[in-house]
Parts: sequence; C-alpha cells; structure tokens
Amino acid sequence: IMITLSGAHGLGLVRNLWRVVSHSFEFYEVVKGNQISAEAASVITLWAKAYSFLLITLDDAEFFDKQMYFTLTELQYMTKTLNRAVFKLHAVQQTPIILSGFGRSATQANQQQQQQDPSTVRMKTSLLSLLRQLYDRNVRRAYVPADHWICEGTFGEDPTSPFMSSVLHNIPFVIPFSTRVKLFHSLIEHGDKAGFRWSHENTINIRRNHLFEDGFAALNS
Repeated sequence: IMITLSGAHGLGLVRNLWRVVSHSFEFYEVVKGNQISAEAASVITLWAKAYSFLLITLDDAEFFDKQMYFTLTELQYMTKTLNRAVFKLHAVQQTPIILSGFGRSATQANQQQQQQDPSTVRMKTSLLSLLRQLYDRNVRRAYVPADHWICEGTFGEDPTSPFMSSVLHNIPFVIPFSTRVKLFHSLIEHGDKAGFRWSHENTINIRRNHLFEDGFAALNS
C-alpha cells in the first residue's frame, strides 16, 4: 500500500482519506477525548500512516512552496485538530506510548501499552508520529502562528506522573514554555522519585580560556 501511495495515486488517496477522517463524527470524538470503535480507529490510522509515509518523500520546497498534497491553509486546520487529538489521547489513556516516561522503564511502558485496545494504540502511535513530523517542518520554517501548538488544559505539577511524563517525552510543545520550566525544576527536586541521580560529589575547575582542554581532562579523569 505504501509503495502505491508514493505513485500518482498518492495525492488523491491521502486527500480523500483526510476528507473522510476530518468530516467523521468519530474523529471529533477523539478530539474530545472519547472512545471510538476499532473500525473507525483503523481508518484514522490508515490516513495518518499514509500521509506520514508521503511526508518522508517531500523536501521543504515541495512542502512549503509547491504545497503538495495540502495547502498551508489546510495544514493549519489539520495540525490544530491533530494536535488536540493527540493531546487528548495522552490525557485519557494516562500511559506513555512509544517512549517510556520519566522513571519508567521501556518494559513497564510496553506492558501497559499491551493492555490497551490494539486499534487505539496503533491510532495513537500513528497520529503522534504524523504530528511530530508536521511540527518538525514548522520548526524549520514556520507555517502556523507561534502559539498554534499550545493546548489548553490543566498540567499537573508532578512531571513523573504517567500523563505528564508521556507528554513531556512525546509532545512537549503543547505545554507553555513557562510551565515547562516549572516542571523541569520540579523534576530536579524530585530526581530520586523520577529515577534520576543528581550527583554533587565531584567538583571540577574549568578555566575560562581553556574550556575544551579542562573539560576534556575532567571527563577522562
């Protein structure tokens, strides 16, 4: 299927899939944080994987200037909706996907992932992958406003919670910068709880005019 998408039929198929997804009742149930059927989740997954595959083949000139597959105006609406859907999936499921959370091993994350409905896990994983691709494009060359990715919501003060650890690992850009700073400070304060060890046992001296030499010597001491 993915090889077919890279051909002449890719444009029409991906656009038609997005038209079906974006006008479906089920997709907006995801955006609102509600559960949907396995069949609906499979359709959304197919669209996300198809477009994600095509994005790999596009350079920035084709994406931004030629605006292949979708115009930048269409992408603004798509990314806003997609961003909210992924955030809600993190908030509702409360468990990390793809990447393990702070203080949680990959094995623990995978065990929790396996307990969820497989179709929902696949949908969340594919939507997350697509969102990060579109966000990375925006980092290189902005096509949406600066606050476009921020999601309204209550962000807890514990960065080691399943929800916050997953968000911080996978979609940190949905959190306002000032809140991320506070969460980082909280993470340092609760380093032992999060599985980190902040060592203060060794002190090294680095001269201002010999940063490389002194730093290299300290690392090898």
